[in-house]
Amino acid sequence: QTFKNFETILVDDGSTDPESINKIADIGLENPDVEVVHQQNQGVAAARNNGINRARGKYIICLDSDDILEPTYIEKSILVLETNPEISLTYTYQQMFGVLNELYKNSPYSPLHLIKDNMVITAAAFKKEAWRKAGKYKSGIVYEDWEFWLNLAEHGFWGKLLPESLFRYRTSMQSRYVEDKDLHWNNIKKIRDLHPNYRKRVKNLI
Repeated sequence: QTFKNFETILVDDGSTDPESINKIADIGLENPDVEVVHQQNQGVAAARNNGINRARGKYIICLDSDDILEPTYIEKSILVLETNPEISLTYTYQQMFGVLNELYKNSPYSPLHLIKDNMVITAAAFKKEAWRKAGKYKSGIVYEDWEFWLNLAEHGFWGKLLPESLFRYRTSMQSRYVEDKDLHWNNIKKIRDLHPNYRKRVKNLI
């Protein structure tokens, strides 16, 4: 990354694959600045929360193991957040690679439209203070990131799109994302049930 003043926390969510276990061990030995956290398998939400709890920085970026940040991602994201104090979240376009190879231009941020469509990428940069005040990631649901962005919005922590392709999202035939799509509408209903007064709250904030 072109921005150098950041810490890396690697959360091992109960890996059982020998290749993964060896790779994680190598990272810990070869990169003393990387903090490796081991936990029993608890899922995405718990892994994110446990990593963020240990973070000392003002801003957070959660990067899944199969995705990639472009070299200027942190620098440009932090610049947006530092120069827009009313903003607590920033995200970019995403370049899909793997099975699908195409640029997805995410929509500009809209707190009202967010309940209909998640325009925010998984690796969005956000204020740690917002995460603490809004209630962290919830376990036991499928679209944990989307639900978290909704929770931030209900507490007045809103976002801004950085219209550049700085995030690379890996696609494959067999992945958690593909499996989730089969239950897409049930997952959406579950999320909306968690936020029955979302529109009213956001309109009041506006």
